[in-house]
Amino acid sequence: MTPPPDGVLKAFDIVEEVVGWARLAGGHIHDTWVATISGGTRFVVQAINTSVFRDIDACEHNLSLLDHWLGGSLIPRFRRTPVGAVHWLTPSAPAANTASRGSAPSPTAAPTVWRVTEFAEGTVGATSASSAAQGHEAARAFGAFVHRLAPIPVTKFAVTIARFHDLSWRMTELAEAVQDDDLGRALSCRREIDRVRATADAVGLPGDPPVRIVHNDAKVANVRFAAGTGAAVVIVDLDTTMAGSLLYDVGELIRSGCTDAREDDVEAEVDRSRVEAIVDGYLEGASGAVTELERACFGLAGPLMAIENAARFLTDHLRGDKYFTTTYDGQNLARSRAQTRLADGLRQLQI
Repeated sequence: MTPPPDGVLKAFDIVEEVVGWARLAGGHIHDTWVATISGGTRFVVQAINTSVFRDIDACEHNLSLLDHWLGGSLIPRFRRTPVGAVHWLTPSAPAANTASRGSAPSPTAAPTVWRVTEFAEGTVGATSASSAAQGHEAARAFGAFVHRLAPIPVTKFAVTIARFHDLSWRMTELAEAVQDDDLGRALSCRREIDRVRATADAVGLPGDPPVRIVHNDAKVANVRFAAGTGAAVVIVDLDTTMAGSLLYDVGELIRSGCTDAREDDVEAEVDRSRVEAIVDGYLEGASGAVTELERACFGLAGPLMAIENAARFLTDHLRGDKYFTTTYDGQNLARSRAQTRLADGLRQLQI
């Protein structure tokens, strides 16, 4: 892929010469790069996927709130444009979308939306938890994240993706993809469709857990760890931060951290010690903020998020892999199989 144009950094008042670009792999949604400028300072530069995050004003609002409330602690330090925005639209963007960002209008070209943050030096990322200890540390960070944001009224945050965690809606999307069968793939994965449906019918959350400001995509891959100590330093990919249940975060942590297998490994097995470490880490980070009802539902959260992801991966496979980035044909189908397997395994645990 082509690196971002150097002008992107200048839009964020970074005027030094760019001496190197490196693509930051691993993310499903945005196109992410690391720019090194003269002197060695590095920045993370993202081209935002506006097919997924269509309301950039909502993202701008939420990220600005996070930046103000957390002050660069536990989250990346955002660079801002001269008008104070954390996003910049290319000068070819339509005037209606760029009035507050200082970009020149164009009647024809669609905008590319950019974001720049300071690179967290001395940190490393991980696509999945390498150990129970790393899962514990990631969970501790996300627990602290929810605890730190607890004083903010949930109405302050905008919705960046409607119905993001809504299993019934995800199953409706899957049913529509099966019916449309745009690419003629439904027949070849009928077994996977039936398994997702059966498992989805068996999971769910009882009661009415509190609504909080949560990350909504809380997984090890969205944490940067100190290279020397392994401590969780920075939580990234904050676009999905909005109102929700902390059970979504706990469930996603369990789903993504219950195994050392890849997300598309159809032979993945659940490791109880990893799940217990995640639960302990989250409770530690949340510092007493978890209610009795929420704690009682921890064992249900993992299967819920695993089958939700299985449904999403399978829907994307049927639609032609338009949402999640893939590196080989059939990867989203493999991801769906793997996540269904994890959901079934997690349902057997008592935590």
